[in-house]
Amino acid sequence: MIPYSTNLFYEPIPFEMLKTYETKPQLLVSVGDLPAVCHNLTCDFTYTAPIGEITAFTFDAATNQVVITGTDFPIAVEDIRNVKFAKSTCVVDAATLTATNIECTLAREPTCGSYIPKVTAKLGKIPHVSTIVEEVVDCTITDALPIQDLNLLGGDNITITGTNFPHDLEHSVVSISFDDTQATTCVPQISSTTELVCLTSEFDITASAGASLAMTVTINGQVVVVPTSLSFTFRTTIKSGTTLNPNSVSPVLKTQITINLESTFPHALAREDFLVNATLSTNSTIIKRMRVVSVDDTAKTITAMFGGAESGIYQVSIRHAVEGLVGSTSLTLNVGSTVTNVSPKIGSIYGGTVLTITGTNFGT
Repeated sequence: MIPYSTNLFYEPIPFEMLKTYETKPQLLVSVGDLPAVCHNLTCDFTYTAPIGEITAFTFDAATNQVVITGTDFPIAVEDIRNVKFAKSTCVVDAATLTATNIECTLAREPTCGSYIPKVTAKLGKIPHVSTIVEEVVDCTITDALPIQDLNLLGGDNITITGTNFPHDLEHSVVSISFDDTQATTCVPQISSTTELVCLTSEFDITASAGASLAMTVTINGQVVVVPTSLSFTFRTTIKSGTTLNPNSVSPVLKTQITINLESTFPHALAREDFLVNATLSTNSTIIKRMRVVSVDDTAKTITAMFGGAESGIYQVSIRHAVEGLVGSTSLTLNVGSTVTNVSPKIGSIYGGTVLTITGTNFGT
């Protein structure tokens, strides 16, 4: 209140200075970045001891049925929020539900790994005894394609078929590698219960040329048996691009660039078979696609349009529909304009002096 005034005026009290004394824990709620006020100060929360306990369970892989035994389970199915096992929701059979027994069937195929069922009731998660033993759910691998003529530069998508693979990669840990010296990885891309697709990384070209390698697959901590018949064989050589012309371009002007391939490139050139990109060397998230305009099979050249980009050194990459990745170590593109000279370097203060500026990549 402002003293000695004829009006009553109260300065607003900052929200963060308003406090109430409570004996129970309070729920704190924010909407966006703003705190919300509890209506009538009814945000009390009471912690309780867990109700019920899981003492044992069984899993039937043939029927995907889980039977859970224990004590003090909810006897009304609506009091059980969910049951989960092997990365799947388990649908509770209300007819068999008792205070000591829960039976449920997986809503989808299990994912391999080691698991204990998780039961969440109306008042929270039901704990299990410390002596309970995890159930191991196995994966199987039956086939993989391709397994021959793999590119030493990587970039091959290998489709692995089998059972009990992850339904998605977000909630599982999948590791795939080969048995070469550097344990080259095959990076998981997508997954379903019967198919897992991974993308090969670059191999040691000298060590792996012409080699036959085995694969190791680990899913959720479980090493999956890969049939010995799946031996992955690699090419003996790589095919490369040799030069770019021009190799220095303007950052703002469209420029046609001719890429020369090795004369021994083993496939007839077709424009639609090539994908060409340029990636900024200092920031691999900046990728510029270069549209292939034409090809010359006799000269083994590709002509692609570069549409401009921020200044820097770009690494050009090439993928062919059959050959896969094409070697491009020597294909670097300098994007930027430079001023090398200004002439004359002296002129009238009243203007009228014609300046000649020389440099690179000013356009025509």
